[in-house]
Amino acid sequence: MYEEDPATWDMMMTVNLRTTLLACRGVIPAMLTQGSGAIVNVSAGAALSRPPGLAAYSASKAAVLRLTEGLSNEGKAHGVRVNAILPGTIDALRTARPSPLRTRRRGSSPRRSRT
Repeated sequence: MYEEDPATWDMMMTVNLRTTLLACRGVIPAMLTQGSGAIVNVSAGAALSRPPGLAAYSASKAAVLRLTEGLSNEGKAHGVRVNAILPGTIDALRTARPSPLRTRRRGSSPRRSRT
C-alpha cells in the first residue's frame, strides 16, 4: 500500500469513483423530476476484503460503495433506488497477468497473458 505510486491512486479514483459520480449526476435530475428511477453501480468484492497489492483499487471500489449508500439514502424519499453489485475477479485478458489473488484462490500458478 505505501509503495503504490500516488498517480495509481489518482487513476483508480478517477476511473472508478469519479466516473460513477458523474454518471449518477447525469441521470438523477431526470429521475427526481419523474419521481422514480433505478441506478445500479459497479463496485467490487475487493471493496469489502482487500487482496494484497490492490490497495488503490480496493479503496476506490469501497468509495463507490459508500457513494452508492449515500445516494440510496438521499434518493429513497424521491422514488430513486440506488444499488451496487460487487462482482469478484473476472477472468479476462486484462486480468490474466500474475495476481496474488488468483494464485491464492486457485492454488496454481497464474497464467501469462498473450500479447
